[in-house]
Amino acid sequence: MSTSARAGFARASVCAAERFARIASDGLNRFGMIHGRFQFPVNEPELWSAYVPAGVTQYLRLFSEWGDTKLDRLRKAGYEVVVLDEGTDKEISGNDVRAALRSGGDWESLVPPGVARVIKSLQRVTV
Repeated sequence: MSTSARAGFARASVCAAERFARIASDGLNRFGMIHGRFQFPVNEPELWSAYVPAGVTQYLRLFSEWGDTKLDRLRKAGYEVVVLDEGTDKEISGNDVRAALRSGGDWESLVPPGVARVIKSLQRVTV
């Protein structure tokens, strides 16, 4: 792996950890378990083990052909995959949240309270 690839991988790992912290900050789910939601390079299967341990169930929402591709790749790799809200349209996108953050708009109403707390704690926005 090249130096620039390692640096990119390190940045992606930190971002994944930050995303997990956002979700985990809301505490235990109704089953008494910590759960996390974070992205990993689904187009680079050779890196999956650095992000997702074997045996971890993957949950996907399918909004496009790309979602179908991810579903196929994960199942072929042996992951259990659960499709959530199949056929449901996306209500809010990450692009909407990022645009509101950049413009100083009302981004907090677009995210769960735990996510807002973590973003503020990372000093990504002025509070």
